[in-house]
Amino acid sequence: MAIQKELHTEEVRGRAKPTINLEDSLVDIRDNEEIIVETSGIDLDYLDELQFMEEKVTIRIEPSADRYAPRFVDVAVNGRIEWLEVGKPIGVARKYIEVLARAKSDTFITIAPNTNDENPVNLISRNTSQKYPFSVIKDPNPRGYQWLTTVLSQ
Repeated sequence: MAIQKELHTEEVRGRAKPTINLEDSLVDIRDNEEIIVETSGIDLDYLDELQFMEEKVTIRIEPSADRYAPRFVDVAVNGRIEWLEVGKPIGVARKYIEVLARAKSDTFITIAPNTNDENPVNLISRNTSQKYPFSVIKDPNPRGYQWLTTVLSQ
């Protein structure tokens, strides 16, 4: 088994979100959404995915520099809640790690290029960052690294 190096969430950058142009108010800024209805029964790939998401992975949620930062982070999947302690290595099912990886916050900066123009256009620049940055200390599954980088980049 190959030795994996520690993976930190800040090392994987997600796709950059486009700047919002307020001149065109009819633009839909959401990603294209598609609902797929599954009509077949349960297959082995689905069962394999469920087993993969239940595997224990050792992570460490990085402490925040905020004065009143929480000591625990609550993460819920299908009504089941895990309280994850910040700053200590903990073993947790991969399905909860996906929730942490997808927990992101956006900050916005309004850019007003020239207010003296006849029709000034404001632009809004967005920056996305992890809500709870964490490091993966040990992942026993070789598929885990690729899975996490895919989730983080979405």
